[in-house]
Amino acid sequence: MKKTQFNQKFLAFAERVARDFPGRSLDIWLYAEIEVGMISLSVYQDFGDRVVFSPLRLALFDDIYALWLALPEAERWYAMAVFISHGRYSAQLTYPNQINRDAWSEDRREDALKAQFGDKPVEYPPFESGANLLH
Repeated sequence: MKKTQFNQKFLAFAERVARDFPGRSLDIWLYAEIEVGMISLSVYQDFGDRVVFSPLRLALFDDIYALWLALPEAERWYAMAVFISHGRYSAQLTYPNQINRDAWSEDRREDALKAQFGDKPVEYPPFESGANLLH
């Protein structure tokens, strides 16, 4: 796939994320780790004084996997952090040879979250038995 085609697909993905997570926050941060058979995906919204985890839209899993599969295998990332702010998008890609495989995915996500937002408090919705955090 040509770089311009990938960039267009990435922009369409980022625009969908921004559209799917409207609200009072203008800043959205998405963190994903992908490999064959596994997708870990988290989305957070920045409200200035705190960061709030957002329930996920199921379609995002399909969208990000399609984006990842569109690349030649040698160019596929392992982790992607996307920051969307005031209609601007930026992404940081981490490739398989750059990942600490001794750490858990959740630990890498928390490290990336702290690097993005520092010591801002992070709020997660209360978990209720039988609750679905996916939409």
